[in-house]
Amino acid sequence: MSTNMYWITTLIFAIVLFVIWMDDRRETDRELKGGKAYSLMLVYGMFFCLQDVLWGLCDCKVIKSDGVFFVSSSIFHVAIVFTSYYCMKFFLSYLEEHIKHKKVFIHICHAFIVAQTLFVVGNFFYPLIFRIVDGVYVTQAFRPISFLNQYVLFIVCGFMTFSCIKRAKPNQKDKYVAIFWVAIIPLMTGVFQMVYPEAPFYSLGYFLECMIVHMFIITKDRNDLSRERILEAISNSYYTMHLLDLEESRMVDYIESDRITRLIDDRNDLQAAMNKVMTKSVTKEYLEHILKFVDLSQLSRRLKDKNIITVDFIGKYHGWTRASFISMERDEEGNQKKVMFVTQIIEEQKRKEQEMLANSNTDQLTQLSNRRAYENDITKLDPRDKNLVYVSIDLNELKVVNDSLGHEAGDELLKGISKCMKQSFESHGKVYRIGGDEFAVILHAEDVQLEAIKVAFKEKTDAWQGNLVEKMSVSCGYATSEECQDRSVQQMAHLADERMRQNKAAFYRTKGVDRRGQAAAHTALCNLYSKILKINLTEDTYTIVNMDDSEKTTEKGFAPSLSSWLSEFGKTGQVYQDDLHYYFQVTDINYLKDLFANGATHITIQYRRRYDRGFKPTTMQMIPADDYTPDNQTLYLYVRDSDN
Repeated sequence: MSTNMYWITTLIFAIVLFVIWMDDRRETDRELKGGKAYSLMLVYGMFFCLQDVLWGLCDCKVIKSDGVFFVSSSIFHVAIVFTSYYCMKFFLSYLEEHIKHKKVFIHICHAFIVAQTLFVVGNFFYPLIFRIVDGVYVTQAFRPISFLNQYVLFIVCGFMTFSCIKRAKPNQKDKYVAIFWVAIIPLMTGVFQMVYPEAPFYSLGYFLECMIVHMFIITKDRNDLSRERILEAISNSYYTMHLLDLEESRMVDYIESDRITRLIDDRNDLQAAMNKVMTKSVTKEYLEHILKFVDLSQLSRRLKDKNIITVDFIGKYHGWTRASFISMERDEEGNQKKVMFVTQIIEEQKRKEQEMLANSNTDQLTQLSNRRAYENDITKLDPRDKNLVYVSIDLNELKVVNDSLGHEAGDELLKGISKCMKQSFESHGKVYRIGGDEFAVILHAEDVQLEAIKVAFKEKTDAWQGNLVEKMSVSCGYATSEECQDRSVQQMAHLADERMRQNKAAFYRTKGVDRRGQAAAHTALCNLYSKILKINLTEDTYTIVNMDDSEKTTEKGFAPSLSSWLSEFGKTGQVYQDDLHYYFQVTDINYLKDLFANGATHITIQYRRRYDRGFKPTTMQMIPADDYTPDNQTLYLYVRDSDN
């Protein structure tokens, strides 16, 4: 007779299997090999343990009913043969690729189930297996035979699995060995059940079967499937993907290219394979660099403290390509054991990058290279180049055209001079717009060529005529490396600028404009106004033309951007409290942008500002600069004491 520990133990088995079954339902995957058969094993395992709970309750007299005890014992004897049946179903489902006669094994199971059922049915009429006498389970002559049915099936499963282990692939053997133990454990627990009938060894055997399958087979397969799905998901981004086992010098393909695969002769010599593929598929100018990148002997050093390293190159078959080594597994010393080598076709990405770079280096109005491109290119020039020529060009009277004919006419003039420069210079160099009406040209031309270029440019500018502007006038200054020996490119540029300014001064003299008088007027303005700035509303920047250093303090709101400076000037108490609302309104940069975009020619702002002895009336004025355009809102800002 069993004790209460019998049914308590089997109840714990049932609860644990129920928890696993619930988790299995949440993780159910139709692609998992043997997954459905395993779910049936768990369901039947819960049923078997629960019926064994009922049998234990009857055997230890918790339930005192011979009828219930008899029915429970009958169910038990049918259930034990179903144990082998559901195990056989799982075995056949998981090992089907190695089993040829699957239906034969199923029919054998059915035969044993029928035989066991006949024994149990017969036991209702005559005690063949057991009988219940005053609440005691009494064994009969055919009881050992009834248990033999399931043992035969488990022995068949064991032999079937053992034969599969011999034919299994290396990565399958561990799982097949676990399945073999699933067949052996019921035989072992059956022996213990006979020796110790008061303990629930049958339930223990089935519980252990389910746990082994769960831990060593299903969980591992689910993790492998999850990894495969991750690799499949990311494979859309890659052209090839290979796992390199550096310890065993072995390559595993995840994503292959037929063209690349044909190049690999020996997969057990990784370095030779990598070198051959790269030599055959990478263009000559990138080959030396890429061969250094795939040097596996240096890989651990280059991947130290990194998870990925990449290199871009141009391939012979697909253009721009990106190759990457991704760290997968390291040893205790941090050396790489396994890495993933992947390649991506990035031709479209590179094309977009080139477009973005071109846009960032291009003046949108004239389509010439902009100041950013100019500053980047000028650092690469070699002043020792004998044929290097620097040209400084300024468009005369652009402000006059803007003020008298409008900015549309000014834009026409800018586009016109740009076209003339492209036609004259671009076959020999590069043209830049570096300011509103300022241009620079970097040429590579001999003396004879340069004279021809000068003549061609003058002819084109003289002949130009627009729809809104009748003609154009430009001032030019040329400087060559030959006359600037032992000087930097910047000094060449300065010389060309000086010559351009001289040419411009000559132009204005012929127009009756006194340029020296303009300089004197500038000095007078600086004496009249305490602060003169050239500001850019579009870029939120400023350039100081004239201002006392005492104004450059945070206490007076001095800040790196125009909008911050105007705002902080008011917030730091420099503006009288009653004037603050008006001051903030009219110095808001968005308000100013809209004001001048709508055609305003100036703005005058009057407020009271703090001085050493209190607040005084102050006037701020803003007027468009000569290079003002709707896309580049440059103004002059003047501030003076209203009492002066």
